[in-house]
Formats: sequence, C-alpha cells, structure tokens
Amino acid sequence: MADPTTYLNATVSISTVAQNVDINEAAFEGLSYTEIANVGTIGQYGNETNMVNYPVLARALTLKAKGQTDGGSFTIECAVDLVDAGQVAFKAAGQPAVRDSYAFKLDLPNGAVHYLRGPVAGPVYPGGGNEDFIRSVFTVGVNQFLEATVSA
Repeated sequence: MADPTTYLNATVSISTVAQNVDINEAAFEGLSYTEIANVGTIGQYGNETNMVNYPVLARALTLKAKGQTDGGSFTIECAVDLVDAGQVAFKAAGQPAVRDSYAFKLDLPNGAVHYLRGPVAGPVYPGGGNEDFIRSVFTVGVNQFLEATVSA
C-alpha cells in the first residue's frame, strides 16, 4: 500500500479547444491541453448524488433511492501571470459571452489523473494586502467528471 500524498506538484491544464459534449476517457486523453501556471488551490470537486426519500404509511422506515447526480462547481485559484498561455486561455474561456465547455486535466502526484469538463466563469480577484499575491479565481461548472484508469 502506498503512503497518502499531498497536492504538492499537482498540475492543472485546460483543453485548447472547447468540448461541448460528453466524451470518454480515450477522448479526454487525446485532447491537447495547456498547463495553467501558478495554481495555488483547487476547490472541492466530484459527483454528489441526491438521496431522495418517500414516507410510506405501511413502513416504519422511509424509502430511499438515489436521485440526480450533480457534478457541482469548483474553483481554481492562481497567482496571476499575465503572459502564461494557460491563464490566458482560462481567462478567455471565462468571459461572459463564451458559452462553451472546456476539458480540464488534473495530474495528481500519486499518479491519478482526473478529467473534468464544463463552462468557465471568472476571473474574480480576491484582493489583498501588502503580503498577498495578486490572484485570480475561476469557477468551473462540472458537466462531466471522470477518474482515469490507473494501471498497477
């Protein structure tokens, strides 16, 4: 069993072309990506399935079933680099008039690869003080999430 690891040395990349339909793992792997520089934090992501319930008069326990699954939204925060190709592409994808979805590749230090696809909003600039980096925060609405197959 491998020791758990942190996000140190993880990378986040954005597809160079919009992806507006669900795609499989091979298609995610075949895309061209541009790494986004200076990523400081990646927000929570993953599928969250609603649990629906229905009280039945003849049962002491409420019936439960899985409902719809929501890919949610997650944020990516970067220290601003005005000439980094990844941040430039991210900023362009986040413009209000851009309605396309983009694929994202998260290469994790433990060898796992996570692929996500969705529209981008932002950036938002959180502000700061004398000892704060100038940062931008983008939100990705997740329409598709796939954990790549890891070979042992």
